[in-house]
Amino acid sequence: MIIRFDFSAQSPQETCDDTAGVLFQRFGRGRVRFSVAIAQDELDRAGYGQAGYTRMEVSTIPERRPGHRSVNAPLSGTGLVLDTRTVFRARRRKRGPVLPGGILLITMCALAAGERERFLAQFIRAARFMEMQRGFIRAHLFESMASDSGCAFVNVARWQDAPAFQAAFASTAFQQLITGGFQPRSQILVARLQGCTHDARSHDCTD
Repeated sequence: MIIRFDFSAQSPQETCDDTAGVLFQRFGRGRVRFSVAIAQDELDRAGYGQAGYTRMEVSTIPERRPGHRSVNAPLSGTGLVLDTRTVFRARRRKRGPVLPGGILLITMCALAAGERERFLAQFIRAARFMEMQRGFIRAHLFESMASDSGCAFVNVARWQDAPAFQAAFASTAFQQLITGGFQPRSQILVARLQGCTHDARSHDCTD
């Protein structure tokens, strides 16, 4: 299954008029589509950037009908469409209930030629650390199918709340794991999931 990301930038008025929360649809044979508004936030990104997108739509597409190829657009542009495949999953290892709502942390990663394997090794080490942290729920790493897309990987992680993520992200132990130099070419977006009442797994668009 191909996972398609569509990042777009709306005008301030369109953003204000947009509905809050998550717009969600499920089709037959496991096909899913959902849309989230990118929130304003005060995260300390520790060297990571922040793209100017205001909405992310995610849909699943059967492999036999991939549709149009990924658009070659800069991360800071008005729009970006990526056809991707899931390459890694992480799930929380701490027991306890998963409450409704929370946040999505969307990290868009641009790499130079020859950096894929080094990036994946660093990402897996960092994900194993995050699996043990309070508030982490799950994460999926997606790899772009187009080499010229301007974004090689998209990581979508669900956390119980922003303070839990910020505490784990700012910890010395985590910062020592992300020393590969990818931060200046990666950007973090935040989407809030308040008001969601359906199964939390649906937000991953992969389960």
